[in-house]
Amino acid sequence: RARARARMAAPAPPADPGPVASAPSSAAAAAGGDDKDDDVPIQKLIERRARRLLRQRQEAAAEAEEQRERRRERGKRPRQEPAGGGGRKQGELKARTDAFYNTARGDLVQKLLCRWWYALAWPEPHEMSPAPEGYEQLDGFPGVHVGTRADTLGHIMDTRDKARCPSLSNYSRMPTREIKELLQRAYEAQIAQLVEAEGEGTMLERALRQDMSRAAAVNASKADSEADQFFRKNGAL
Repeated sequence: RARARARMAAPAPPADPGPVASAPSSAAAAAGGDDKDDDVPIQKLIERRARRLLRQRQEAAAEAEEQRERRRERGKRPRQEPAGGGGRKQGELKARTDAFYNTARGDLVQKLLCRWWYALAWPEPHEMSPAPEGYEQLDGFPGVHVGTRADTLGHIMDTRDKARCPSLSNYSRMPTREIKELLQRAYEAQIAQLVEAEGEGTMLERALRQDMSRAAAVNASKADSEADQFFRKNGAL
């Protein structure tokens, strides 16, 4: 009976918990896995980045070499003039024009072209015809009409006399004596209008009178000889 009571009082042995798993190391826990599993992806990432940088450098070097080659090729090509040689012709015309303006007649022509409207009317009122059907007078340009009808829309019709046009081409062929007469008339009319608007004694009036005196002093015969020599050498403007 005593032994029975002893067996009843003894605690029961604990249940077998089975094999206990070992706890992961702190380093592996922090890395999220063991060292072997982490080292391989990082190494591959480094290799991929290195290959990518190398490829980018190679591509940049190839592009730079291609650009240098293109520049070398452009340097070997002969310079092309615009169609019809327009750029060269314009340059030659400007050079001849500047050279003509350095002659006595050319200087008078240049001054006349700055004030021709004081000396003459162009076109003359009697030369202007009414606008034809489908056109209207272009404001500010007597003798010039612009199309307004569907079949003429935007077309410009210039009915002015080109032979009397106040232009370098026409005036350069005019005898110096006639140029001097037109220029004298233009200076006088310009000075008269200036005095009427601002009174006498202005600096501009004095400058205009000095220019008028210099123009009047030009020897027409010598100027014509110089102009003829210029045109024989350079051709007409």
